[in-house]
Amino acid sequence: MTSIRHIYGLEKITSICDYCFKNYNFLEEIVLSDDVKIEFGCFEGCTSLTKLKIPNVDMKVTFTPSLDETPILDKFGYTYSSVLFLFDGNDELQKFETIAKCKYLVEIKRRIIKDDVVKSITIPSNVTKIHKNFFHGKCYDKIDLGRVREVGNNLFDPSVIAVTIPTTLTKIGRNIFYKCTALKSVDLCGKKIFSGFVSIDEMRHLKKLKIVCDNIFIKYDQLFIYKYLQNVHLTLDKSDDTTALSILEIPENVNTISCRCFQHYQNLKEVILPTTLTSIEDNAFEWCVSLDTINFPESLVHIGKCAFQCCALTHVFIPKSVAHVKDSAFRNCSQLISATFPDTLFEYEAVFGWCQSLTSFDVLKTSKNRIKLNKTFQGCYYLKEIDIPNNVTSIENYSFFKCLSLTKISIGKRVERIGESCFGKCESLEDIQIPLSVTFIDNYAFKECSKLQKVIFAKKLNNISPTAFENCNFLSQFIVNNVVLVENDMPVSYDTHQILKKNCVGCKNVVFMGSDIKKHLKITEEHKNRIGEVPNDVVQLDENCFRNYKDFDYIKVPKSVRRIKEFCFYHSVAKENVLFEDIKNCKIDELAYGLKFN
Repeated sequence: MTSIRHIYGLEKITSICDYCFKNYNFLEEIVLSDDVKIEFGCFEGCTSLTKLKIPNVDMKVTFTPSLDETPILDKFGYTYSSVLFLFDGNDELQKFETIAKCKYLVEIKRRIIKDDVVKSITIPSNVTKIHKNFFHGKCYDKIDLGRVREVGNNLFDPSVIAVTIPTTLTKIGRNIFYKCTALKSVDLCGKKIFSGFVSIDEMRHLKKLKIVCDNIFIKYDQLFIYKYLQNVHLTLDKSDDTTALSILEIPENVNTISCRCFQHYQNLKEVILPTTLTSIEDNAFEWCVSLDTINFPESLVHIGKCAFQCCALTHVFIPKSVAHVKDSAFRNCSQLISATFPDTLFEYEAVFGWCQSLTSFDVLKTSKNRIKLNKTFQGCYYLKEIDIPNNVTSIENYSFFKCLSLTKISIGKRVERIGESCFGKCESLEDIQIPLSVTFIDNYAFKECSKLQKVIFAKKLNNISPTAFENCNFLSQFIVNNVVLVENDMPVSYDTHQILKKNCVGCKNVVFMGSDIKKHLKITEEHKNRIGEVPNDVVQLDENCFRNYKDFDYIKVPKSVRRIKEFCFYHSVAKENVLFEDIKNCKIDELAYGLKFN
């Protein structure tokens, strides 16, 4: 239990862990961003909430809540597909009784520990998903999976004797029978083939039980033995030592190349992929520093995280069939010159990040309507021109950061948001056009664009960070709706104001930021007291502006200041030592000093 009523700044959080706000029963409001990742049990006991904004699609939440969270979610009209129960070694059988009575579909997670008296267990019929390693520990001898639809990797303990697998189970983790040498019976409920991924040893053991397997894990150096197996899909696993390979040809019945399968094969120059391949998993060819040639087949659907990071590829063509190209898939491919890929790739983080030689790319349009461009080309030094497709609605933080050669960019007509440091340090960019669709530009979006002179807005934009054009020393022209502004009333930091003033552009809406303090806060000494002086022309002191700043005893606020935002003086100067020239005409946020005041 906690007495906290308000937590500020949650909209910038990207992830919250298990039970984060559990029993914050005085908390009145939780507002999270649309992209935040939410773990288990975060809102249990938050009984005083009057506002709850969390990621959702048509009010359906994007995470699996605990049963104790559901009353909170119900209160605000949220829906969910299932609820999650965690097992921690205590009262497992009683927990299954509770699950059986639950009106929702259920997922179960962590590990169950066997009751010494009970030898067998049947999973309740409303359980649809069992997470990895669930039965590891002192496992039950006999396990019936009920009507489960999905199970995770390494599910069963080696001591299990008999297992019943329902026909409802269609999504099966890897090696669920790993080292289950005591296994004597597997009931597939009428099915003839087990479709989960198994090792050669698992396949052999299951064959003794008259179970046929059609998805086999195999090491590359064993391929010559098993590559002619009929009606079997092979997944290549990491070999003990074939790092001397220079050319790799993968046979036609291979469907998947598993995680780290060929990682650090430093002599590998060329890979020939089969037309049956559907997935290249995380780190599969990472640090193959000589790999310069690979062609992706039309059968390919998935390229995993960091799959080709730090390779020597020069050209990449990714067909439309590839629905997922995960984070950093081609990151640091320093010799990559050109790339062709489906637009869905934009959604994943830094796919071509720091590909310093990349000079051109082509985008294959798919049917996806709303796409976020997510750090895709960060650090691509030689990229000169960018045409953002019209189905991109958001350019996320750091997307084109340090694209040093970028001179021309066309922002798509549906882009609504330009993220933090998005075009930071684009040193060759001289002008930029902001379309009508843009409603928000975040902090430092164009910071240190040292040649930027002109910004053309299709309309006036008020929801723009004052630091958006920080350190753009040649910025001299704002054009709004075809009119050159002599006096700009969009918010700017004091530092940006000084640059524009030098370049003959006036500013009405000058905000003093924390980043302005070092350069622009005048400090004088009177009677052994250090006195800070906020410059004239400032109309607002930003939130957190002087937070934790203690290098003065008093601070003078000029009459031009009309607004003091929240936490401005938090853990800084005392309230009575803030000297206003015109306090009557200044709106001071109730949390300006960190605590409410009258």
